Amino acid sequence: MRKLMKKLMEKRMEKLKTEFVYSGQEKDEIPKDVQHLIVADGQAMIPNYAFWDLPSLETVTMSSSVKEIGGWAFFWCTKQANVHIQKGLIS
Repeated sequence: MRKLMKKLMEKRMEKLKTEFVYSGQEKDEIPKDVQHLIVADGQAMIPNYAFWDLPSLETVTMSSSVKEIGGWAFFWCTKQANVHIQKGLIS
C-alpha cells in the first residue's frame, strides 16, 4: 500500500511540475517546459502572443470567463493538441 501511495504522489508531483495556472498578471512567467496550462477564472482576455513559444504545451483549459483570444496567442506552440474552451467565447 505504501509503495502505491508513494507512486501516486510521485506521479502527481511530476504533473504539478508541468502544470501552470495563468492569471494574466505581468509577473506570470510561464515555464518553457509547461505541458498543461490552465487559464484562471476571471481572466476575460488572452492577450496577443500570451503563450508564444511554448513548445511542450499539450493542453489548455480556459474558464468560461474568457471572452476573447488575441492574435497569435499560441504562436510556436508546436506540440499543442487540445484547447478546452468553455461557452461564452466571442473572438
